[in-house]
Amino acid sequence: MNAYLKKKVISKVAPAITTTGLHHLFTPFFGGIGHVLMFHRISPQSKQKRVHNHLSLEITPEHLERIINFFIKQNYVFLSLDQLYEGLISGKFPEKKFVVATFDDGYKDNLEIAYPIFKKYGIPFAVYITTGIPNKTAILWWYILENMILQTNTVEFSWNEKNYVYTCRTSAEKEKAFELIQSFIHDNFALDNHLQLFGAIFKGFQTDLTMNSGLLGMNWDEIRLLNQDPLVTIGAHTVNHFNLSKLPEKALKSEILESKIELEKELGQP
Repeated sequence: MNAYLKKKVISKVAPAITTTGLHHLFTPFFGGIGHVLMFHRISPQSKQKRVHNHLSLEITPEHLERIINFFIKQNYVFLSLDQLYEGLISGKFPEKKFVVATFDDGYKDNLEIAYPIFKKYGIPFAVYITTGIPNKTAILWWYILENMILQTNTVEFSWNEKNYVYTCRTSAEKEKAFELIQSFIHDNFALDNHLQLFGAIFKGFQTDLTMNSGLLGMNWDEIRLLNQDPLVTIGAHTVNHFNLSKLPEKALKSEILESKIELEKELGQP
């Protein structure tokens, strides 16, 4: 079944299941013992136009508090990653279901917006850091792509002697262009050509490909500040945020291990 048909089936079946309460019958079998929530960014509501496909990586502070209060009302226990690990190793968990909150990449709003909310409720959370972000070497191409599509009516570039043209006049066309170019990048990315690939796609729009690391990401002092609070666990999230499935084994190991090694050096702890 293709993705479109799956969405249509789910959209029709899910309301019927939840309305009748049938979903409660499956909870003992599929409910699990807890949940791990993966966030990226917490951003206030803005009237600025966005590409919805990309906006899905962000939620508002109000939405985050609603999520937290939902699990509080459902009587869940909030665990840190270390507590989750200890439970998995020992097989011993609280009698109540648990929830663990994590953030990927290391954006400034994790410190400025998310952290005060978790602090307010005394809830632990984890941030997985892409070390190229505080080093200002990571290419956050998904933000460059969104900005380019929002600011132009046509995206044109050449790759491997073939021309590509994407019309971006309407909101629907912008959404489609983002999806198609995002897939194009994933399909054509390679370690030895990624700079040329990004250079070709974003030529004439943004020459400093690493600029967004400094604009959107935490620096080392901010990461160290977060790390001082026992509520916060810092984890490794590779060096450059590359698509790991596209890397040769040696580069794959380097992306994972060097991120861990540098974080340990900067934070002074395992």
